[in-house]
Amino acid sequence: MKYYLAVDIGASSGRHMLAHMEGGRMVLEEVHRFPNGMTPKDGHLCWDPDRLFEEIKTGMKKCAARGITPVSVGIDTWGVDFVLLDGEDRRIGPAVGYRDDRTKGMDLKVYETIPEDALYARTGIQKAIFNTVYQLAAIRETHPEYLDRAETLLLLPDYFHFLLTGKKCTEYTNATTTQLVDPETKDWDDGLIASLGFPRRIFREIVTPGTVLGHLLPGIAEEVGFDTEVVLPATHDTGSAVLSVPSDEDTVYISSGTWSLMGVERGSANTSEEARKANFTNEGGYLYRFRFLKNIMGLWMIQSVRNELIEAGEKYSFAELCDMAAQSAIPSLVSCNDVRFMAPSSMIGELKQACAESGQPVPETPGDLAAVVYNSLAVCYKETVEEIEAITGARYDHINVVGGGSNAAYLNEVTARVTGRTVYAGPGEATAIGNLLVQMIRDGVFGSLSEARRCVFESFDVKTFHCDYTTGGNRRTPRQAGKGNTMKVLGLECTKEFMNMANNGWLLGYHERNGGNLSYRMKQEEVDACREEFSFERPWKPIGAKVPSLGGEYFMVTGSGKFFQNVLRKPEDSFCIAEIDEKGENYRIVWGLVNGGRPTSEFPSHLMNHAVKKRVTNGAHRVIYHGHPVNVIALTFILPPDQVIWTREIWESMTECPVIFPAGIGVVPWMVPGGEEIAIRTSELMEEYDLAIWYHHGMFASGDTFDNTFGLFHTVEKAAEILLKVMTCVPKKAQTITPDNLRALMTDPNFSSMFPIELPEKYLYEK
Repeated sequence: MKYYLAVDIGASSGRHMLAHMEGGRMVLEEVHRFPNGMTPKDGHLCWDPDRLFEEIKTGMKKCAARGITPVSVGIDTWGVDFVLLDGEDRRIGPAVGYRDDRTKGMDLKVYETIPEDALYARTGIQKAIFNTVYQLAAIRETHPEYLDRAETLLLLPDYFHFLLTGKKCTEYTNATTTQLVDPETKDWDDGLIASLGFPRRIFREIVTPGTVLGHLLPGIAEEVGFDTEVVLPATHDTGSAVLSVPSDEDTVYISSGTWSLMGVERGSANTSEEARKANFTNEGGYLYRFRFLKNIMGLWMIQSVRNELIEAGEKYSFAELCDMAAQSAIPSLVSCNDVRFMAPSSMIGELKQACAESGQPVPETPGDLAAVVYNSLAVCYKETVEEIEAITGARYDHINVVGGGSNAAYLNEVTARVTGRTVYAGPGEATAIGNLLVQMIRDGVFGSLSEARRCVFESFDVKTFHCDYTTGGNRRTPRQAGKGNTMKVLGLECTKEFMNMANNGWLLGYHERNGGNLSYRMKQEEVDACREEFSFERPWKPIGAKVPSLGGEYFMVTGSGKFFQNVLRKPEDSFCIAEIDEKGENYRIVWGLVNGGRPTSEFPSHLMNHAVKKRVTNGAHRVIYHGHPVNVIALTFILPPDQVIWTREIWESMTECPVIFPAGIGVVPWMVPGGEEIAIRTSELMEEYDLAIWYHHGMFASGDTFDNTFGLFHTVEKAAEILLKVMTCVPKKAQTITPDNLRALMTDPNFSSMFPIELPEKYLYEK
């Protein structure tokens, strides 16, 4: 079994996480956890790199003690902080942390050389007084001798990778947090560096996530008990965390930890004056994507409150503080990004003083303190998502929360209420997962980032804090998934499988724009479990076909004009549950499509084929799926519309094919989509087949489960891809699966005992 090791170091703690694959899912296991934090040293707040590196090795030793040698290891940390090394690789000065006040006034020093707006236009990085550019300015002003002696600047994760391998470089995602990288060239801005008086020699080559630095130094390998490759993840923790989110330009994410990093993923940097004034940053991401986001104070405030309570003898878990906050009625709010909350001597005292100064009730109890923090964060999230919408011109109906804050149930609930958006919370170990994904993509476990992200959402629990909608689309009170009537549909296992299958089809490219459709004939127990959530106020509408055998049944079905890519993120707007009347002539929507709409235009075809498959399978088949697979559609321009030829050619392309669909493949010549003719022709074929090719259009499949239906569809598309590749390489196959080979599948005693199949002789002709 292959293992991969992520060392994820945050501002308050670090952990070693092992991952392996099991049954197609990623399994995580924490090996080692250790505390972290800044401590006073020489008048500054500093990190202790030596202790952190000892912790890194300790976690690796624990792997060795269990007999596990990971394929690779990668380290991520927060951004901006660094060490300087001299010519003999000795550290120069302390590793000062971002909360230290040495950068006070350094922004003005930098702006003497380049104005703030010009600096933003040049780098796309928001003004944060702790950015590396201001830290270097502080060194230039107070310890210029450090820069004179320095030969290398390494951000902290790059320093730890150097200690493991002896290789010096700067990983791209973290390099962008320095505010010294050109977002166009993705490299150091030499002109900016020179103008600020920083020595260019100290800045090492920028490399991308997935870069293999090499093996452990012999002494390190001997000490920890094994050798392994060091593979650079997205070393900026937010860069790694975002990898575990299904991020695109329709998704707002919050990487919620000590800091809350809230934003969207973009293909290019937005360095506009509007973005600068709103204090948004354009940090580098995996595959040179940009994380257009804002830094928000995050859980630092509640962490500080909790630590002070513990020191006072009141020990509460974060979950207990969430519960107490939920019981509090205090209305007071503070500005989370106020610099007064950056590093106060007492966070509790600062919160009380801020409330008193603004004439609001002063929090006295732990519950009140937690409520002020969480409610204030939610308001900040609301303001931020509205700013993102104003700048990008897009509308965002949901928020994905990853990281430690995804476990803060009250914060997620109040965020849904205040923002009026559905909140998806999880996975909690998002940064470690993102770190691991890069390593596993590099090792070939996943073929793409899309495939890796899909695995994450199949492997880890993601909770939903849902906004209930009226028919008109007005937002009401959010409730957590699985609690109360409003979440009964989305809490059903069949709904989760429906959404997962839709998302898988989109990720594999079967659903461009609003193409394709999916329906599911619900079981009675599933209907009963969520009936209280149904509304029977919408009108009956004609189906366009008569299906009396489906009278009284309920179908989950995607909406017309809806995009499969939104099913996971905006489920109530993307699909619905439709009731069929007793005669099987009309339907009405009882749940979903909250912003209006109707079931897919192929709904008559779906229902006619559901009726056929219900009869011929004695009720076993419940799923109908239509998509637009590229390779199958391409073959419709090459192969004649003949069931026998299609079946034989696809069977010959991959041995699994005759096992998975021994009855063969049906073929429908081109017909108008959504019409009665194509519905009737397909339903005739479904008497014999489980899958039909729609010429120059796509495929139509039926199955008993979501997995089997999608597996059938995917298998035919994969075989079609193989066949097309063969056709482009040679005019004639050098060898193939012969009719006798196919017959052997039926007669071989070992194989046939596991996969008993009967292949019709009409397909086993001699060519």
